[in-house]
Amino acid sequence: MKRLFRRVLGPAILLLLVPNMVQGHRLEVSKGVHVKQYAVLTAPVPVLDTVSVYAGVYTSAQADRGEAIQRGACSACHSPSEWGRGRLLTRWTGRSTYEFVSNLQGIMPMDAPGSLSLQQYTDIVAYMLELNSVPPGDTELSTDENAQRQIRMEYRP
Repeated sequence: MKRLFRRVLGPAILLLLVPNMVQGHRLEVSKGVHVKQYAVLTAPVPVLDTVSVYAGVYTSAQADRGEAIQRGACSACHSPSEWGRGRLLTRWTGRSTYEFVSNLQGIMPMDAPGSLSLQQYTDIVAYMLELNSVPPGDTELSTDENAQRQIRMEYRP
């Protein structure tokens, strides 16, 4: 049953719920571990005066690092095919990359949320963009919150 949840039901539930969440505040749990609490929204929060992910907001080298991290930290539960062809990005259209990275950091990996560095989560997002045929650019996707808030997620088939 645990394997069924980890491989099928858990990811399916997350794919349905994650796009409708935004980062809330952190809760202190035992042993100094921080867990993010999320509030469910009915509609995306609009992102104004931003650039699209199609403006070349990550590099190929960063996506390559993200792919290596995916193979090590995510592949036990996720296949890259789950992240391509708009399956994930269409649900995040209109939101900032900051919201997307923060959500990943708060819920993944399922058995140890927040256990990767911010750079690793950002590199994984770069890999996800590459899987969706979003063109790379000359500048890496920054880990800076303000910079990530200025980049709008979208998917163009």
